[in-house]
Amino acid sequence: MWSFRPTDKQEQNQGSKLDEFFNSQDITTSLVRESLQNSLDAKLSTSNLIRVKFSIQNTPKNVIKKYCKTYDTDEDGIDLSQHLASEDLGKYKLNINEEKTRCLLVEDYGTCGLTGIVDKSDAWAQSNFVGFWWNVGISNKPSANGSHGVGKTTLTSSSSALTFLALTKRSDDDRKYLIGFSNLPPHRIKNKYYRGYGRFGREDEESNLLPIDDKQEIYNFETSFGIQRNEPGLTVLIPWVSNDITPKAIETAVLTDYYWPVLNGQLVIEIEDFIEETSILIDKKSIKELASTQDNNIAALIEFASESIELRNVSGNPNYFAGIDVKQIKGPKNKIDGQITEECFTESNLEIAREAFKNGEIVGFGLCLPIQKSTIGEKPRTTTFDVFLQRNEETKNIKLDQFIRKQIVISREKSGIAYPFSFAILVAEDKDISDYLKIAEEPAHNNWHFKRFRDEKIYTSEWQLRFIKHYAMKNLFTLLSGLNDEDTIIDDFADHIFKIFEPSAGETSGQKQKQPKSKETGQNPKPKPKPEVRNPALIAIDQKSDENGFRIHPTSHLKEALIQSSDVLPFVIKVKTAYAVLKGRNASFNQYSKLDFDLSKNEGVTVEALKGANIISLDENIIEAEINSLDFTIEAKGFDKVRDLLVKVST
Repeated sequence: MWSFRPTDKQEQNQGSKLDEFFNSQDITTSLVRESLQNSLDAKLSTSNLIRVKFSIQNTPKNVIKKYCKTYDTDEDGIDLSQHLASEDLGKYKLNINEEKTRCLLVEDYGTCGLTGIVDKSDAWAQSNFVGFWWNVGISNKPSANGSHGVGKTTLTSSSSALTFLALTKRSDDDRKYLIGFSNLPPHRIKNKYYRGYGRFGREDEESNLLPIDDKQEIYNFETSFGIQRNEPGLTVLIPWVSNDITPKAIETAVLTDYYWPVLNGQLVIEIEDFIEETSILIDKKSIKELASTQDNNIAALIEFASESIELRNVSGNPNYFAGIDVKQIKGPKNKIDGQITEECFTESNLEIAREAFKNGEIVGFGLCLPIQKSTIGEKPRTTTFDVFLQRNEETKNIKLDQFIRKQIVISREKSGIAYPFSFAILVAEDKDISDYLKIAEEPAHNNWHFKRFRDEKIYTSEWQLRFIKHYAMKNLFTLLSGLNDEDTIIDDFADHIFKIFEPSAGETSGQKQKQPKSKETGQNPKPKPKPEVRNPALIAIDQKSDENGFRIHPTSHLKEALIQSSDVLPFVIKVKTAYAVLKGRNASFNQYSKLDFDLSKNEGVTVEALKGANIISLDENIIEAEINSLDFTIEAKGFDKVRDLLVKVST
């Protein structure tokens, strides 16, 4: 039965904010990313393959009702439906008295299930069971992809009732347990106040909540929902599942975020819709055909990833260069940075790599980094990761770049390569480098953050993180292409839209300027060297202190250039913003936090295209806009008036 705990009289009113970690993703993407990550983390040592099945089905009302009872039902007549009908829930209020309930089953095989102790008293115990059912914001996965103990919120967020049930069979003791979790906000029923969150289980004589282990109850649950849990693993039942979660949406999420383990033969996905009578199988053989029905970029990326894996796995392939040591360079104040330079290669290998890249072939590199834990007695160890690059003339403007840690795509990390290229993937599969990068990872696995890494103090240095985030792919691209790839900011914005033609010498005023003669010789002196002409600024950023914001508009140079090259329109710009910190411009952008402001929420800070432009997307601190007129204005306002704001424009 469900157990919802009443609040203490002196307890503060507090709702869960965990879903904010994932609200930048659509609900299907969040569900697929977290479900598959959990399954891959729980892989049995004897398994070579993880199989995950998503099943959509309708469940009759009389079946669902059996799993709505609470420990207040007999005494006060309160069941789950009344909790969900509380007026205090606001947008989460839900009527569940329907004849049929749309449910989603997520089942994994080849995994160990929720192993470990079931007693919640030791929150930091290495217990997958306690972590899944009880822990919030506490990690007990030492070497897994997940590390924040908040991923379960995606399971509740996938349900209109913010609720799920779970059945596990454990590999360590072969036992089965049935549990559940509900993540409701605080609410009232008949003047009785509840904390909100609830758990499904059984209470003992001392009111401790334990998992259900009665064989008959578990058998009844399995038969009610068509579950066959005969081998170790986890089955999650999400009732009242969001209508946005469809077979096609699940397929797209898998192909976008988990193509790498599928191509490697480590993961197979089955999707079955018993309502619409459709089924999809995603494995190593079918993934390319399925990708062909998706966005062209997804299909192209999967083809590139497949060829990259083959490139690395074929022994002696001339286009894969293993064992490349990253060069450590000391800068001001003995700050170390990692770099890949010509000195890291033999002359012949670099020539082979450049020629292959020039010919549009995929080139791969196995890079080696030293890392060391801060623990006394820990010795440095060498870890490895791979980078694959391609710049094909037919696809050089695709610019698809991704970072993969273990099997999960870190979706918002980007290579920073500004020049046209086709594909760039960095893959950190080695356990040591994966554990290192995991420290910097935020809960939704979208970014790596230096502050998070520093706060943990687990490793002796962060230059390896900086190299992987900012330099690995850019260094290699520069070496292969010969293009000096720097961050595109306002001053050189024109270089990536059109060429600015400077006037020829002596033509500025329409006539040649007369050189003065030397008084001593009567000869014309040698002309002074002409100063280097920089491209004029094309985009103006006006700070609007009265409105705590800024306004972006074209300069006269841009208007003149657009008149001469009208075929450039439309083009897209990206505007990145951050509050200034003492450590400088780069640190300011790197240390941006959604706690500062979040443009996507339209709360406090607002962004508007006043004329000549369309806002394509607002994402955390980034504005993406399409410019379609030589006279445009974009305005952002509502920032903190006591903090300095930095603004950077790029293509």
